[in-house]
Amino acid sequence: MKKYLYAVLLTLFVSAASAQIKFGAKAGVNFSSPSLRSSLADLPFNISSRTAWHAGVVSEIEMSKQFYFQPGLTLSEKGYKLSAIGNVSSVYQTLSPLYLEIPLNVVAKFPAGIGKILLGAGPYIGFGLGGKAKITFSDGSSSEEKILFGKDKYLNSTDLGLNFLAGYELPKGFFLSCNYGLGLSNINTSSELIQKNRVVSVSLGYFIFQTK
Repeated sequence: MKKYLYAVLLTLFVSAASAQIKFGAKAGVNFSSPSLRSSLADLPFNISSRTAWHAGVVSEIEMSKQFYFQPGLTLSEKGYKLSAIGNVSSVYQTLSPLYLEIPLNVVAKFPAGIGKILLGAGPYIGFGLGGKAKITFSDGSSSEEKILFGKDKYLNSTDLGLNFLAGYELPKGFFLSCNYGLGLSNINTSSELIQKNRVVSVSLGYFIFQTK
């Protein structure tokens, strides 16, 4: 078994060494609207999306003339807005967790006009870094605290999911992409809540240089 594993790793290393590799950066806007449900009863509050941001670095390894492997590192802010409207008082909460994500996408490119259409998918893993939880009451008072990740905290520290992306690449290295992040793991630490990230991202990026 180890011999087969070493052979696979050696093949990947040789392929990467002989392939064209690009390095670039990207940034853009997130539209975050998580899936949130209770295992016991209907939720006594409403959930709405919030607009946030993301920025990071991306690399691209040529697998063939049409397919490319695109790993990267991305800082991504997610979260949601919550409102609980009562007869006497109301509560509004904004949760804005920050993640470091590692996307591992495979992208296909199709010539179209002066550039190429991009279609891709792949898994991602995210690690919670921090963020803020702000609560505002109907009387105007508010409070704010840091989001803590881990057991018995706000959220679980690890998020796993899938990316689905489409975009367009220009000849000079600029690209525009739209990505849908489908969270698969429950990030809520409460035993009564099931929460999964759902994020639509729009990115503008640029490949700064390439190896050959």
